[in-house]
Amino acid sequence: MTKTEACKLLKISERTLDKYVRTGRLTASQKRTATNQWRADYDAAEVQALKAELDAPKPRSVPEVTTLAKAPQTGAIERLRPLAPGQSVPSHWLLSPEHFPALAQALGAGNGVSVAEKLWLDVKEAAELSGLPEALIRRAIRSKTLAGHKTNAWKIKRTDLEVWATNPFESAAPQTPATTRKAPQGGAKSK
Repeated sequence: MTKTEACKLLKISERTLDKYVRTGRLTASQKRTATNQWRADYDAAEVQALKAELDAPKPRSVPEVTTLAKAPQTGAIERLRPLAPGQSVPSHWLLSPEHFPALAQALGAGNGVSVAEKLWLDVKEAAELSGLPEALIRRAIRSKTLAGHKTNAWKIKRTDLEVWATNPFESAAPQTPATTRKAPQGGAKSK
């Protein structure tokens, strides 16, 4: 079986077929063609066996969850484990909206400081605090009308945001009128 035939049967690329040969999942033998060129030849039975292996459904394993959790209503600590097929979720595992703040705090969402109290804000928080779109804040940082400091992400000082947010559409850079132009330097002299 040629390389092209094997690729079509397995529905893979030639590079993937070469990888299977390198890793030992398939063997290739070299044969000389009528035009005295070398080509790889694959055993049809071996290719069919690989096709069956690739087409076989793979069992999905759910890893065992080894964390402990406190059930919201009963207060009991239970070991969480995957549900068996056909098993339903116990009612005390279901969360109602009144549990969301406690869950967010337990998962470490935020550090207890509100956005309005933070000294440094990221772009998303600045947009939330000012009520302006994130794109406008990013554009202001790029055009240097709003001071931003790049760490892993852009950070904005809350006081700078408050000053800038009073009139976000005014540019801090002075605008020069289009009619005033500089004369070209070193150009041809007029006679």
